[in-house]
Amino acid sequence: MTVLAPIAPLPYAPHALTAVVFVGGALVGVAATAAARWGARQARTARAVAEAAGQLVVVRPIDGGPCTPICVPPALASLLAPGDHSADVLPPWRPEVAAAVEALRARVAASPSQSATLDWPLSDRRLRLVGARIGDGAQLLVSLAEAGPDAARYNQLESAALLSSGVAHDLMNVLNRLVMHAELGADRARVPEVRTHFGHIHSGSVRASELVTLMRRYLRGERTAAAERVPVAPAAIVEEVVELLRPSMPRGISLSLALDPSCVVLAEPVHVHQIVLNVVTNAAQALEGHPAPRVTITVAPVGGAVELVVSDNGPGLPAAVRERLFEPYVTSRAARGGTGLGLAVVRTIVTDVLGGAVEAGDAPGGGGGARFVIRLPSATTMATAARRDALEAATAGR
Repeated sequence: MTVLAPIAPLPYAPHALTAVVFVGGALVGVAATAAARWGARQARTARAVAEAAGQLVVVRPIDGGPCTPICVPPALASLLAPGDHSADVLPPWRPEVAAAVEALRARVAASPSQSATLDWPLSDRRLRLVGARIGDGAQLLVSLAEAGPDAARYNQLESAALLSSGVAHDLMNVLNRLVMHAELGADRARVPEVRTHFGHIHSGSVRASELVTLMRRYLRGERTAAAERVPVAPAAIVEEVVELLRPSMPRGISLSLALDPSCVVLAEPVHVHQIVLNVVTNAAQALEGHPAPRVTITVAPVGGAVELVVSDNGPGLPAAVRERLFEPYVTSRAARGGTGLGLAVVRTIVTDVLGGAVEAGDAPGGGGGARFVIRLPSATTMATAARRDALEAATAGR
């Protein structure tokens, strides 16, 4: 039997171990302090939004338990049983309100987006509840407000939840394609092709990073000023998106591109990327199983606007879908994983952020299919308007 000689102890081991423990503890402390400050800032933001909107907002464990108050407006304090509404833990809900909160929790737990909205009648009023998982998913954020005649309109917290869900939806589209390109790159032995696929991975990663940054800005309540936008060529974005999506498109698809590179809009590149990504993805998904799939994409100047047109020869738009096409969570592909967020995000960006217009209809030619037309103000038009506004402001100030 071979006997190994004992290993001599390192002369500075105790000191090194002490230093590692000390440094590790310091890093943990710094991280905990930063997390606590960030959490407090987010709580203050949520409270300010809730107070402005007149909402009662609480956080509770997803599986049930006491509620921690974020904002309790006096007008909605009657939803709670008598007690101290300013304490760290709220008194119990009124029984009918507790039933509404539990119904909301069940809807959130079953929702692919991990968020839900619910209208609930009480004996003295009608409530609108909005809920979403937060943190690691173990907590439920619940917002309650009175549902008036405009109950169909989203309140501020719901709009924020929709926008963040839409960004997450777009991010997943990008990441799914990144995985496909990574698999293709690993399987191909020829160096040029491998480089091409890794180039797609790089460009997709950049877009994913921009989407995450966008999400963080929206959650902080920030918006990009018009003066901070940059010239963007939609034609270049279309080419990038087509190359990114090509591996996942139906086999044998015919792509027809007519892109004017001189068309320029003032925007954030990630916004234009979201628009093109969602509309082209929507067209490609509509062609699954089609015997001769075809997508046509054009970018051209029309008046003082840049017009992006995406048409396909798929099944078209049923009347029931057409009426609610741009509403969030409305989809004809729910059984195949559709969330109904893509076109809702497109409309929000086009109309609310970039000041454009979007419409949908039948593809020309009478052969079936859908056609989406997106018009964005050209960079020249926006620059002219900005100079005119500046001149008017200067004249008024004299």
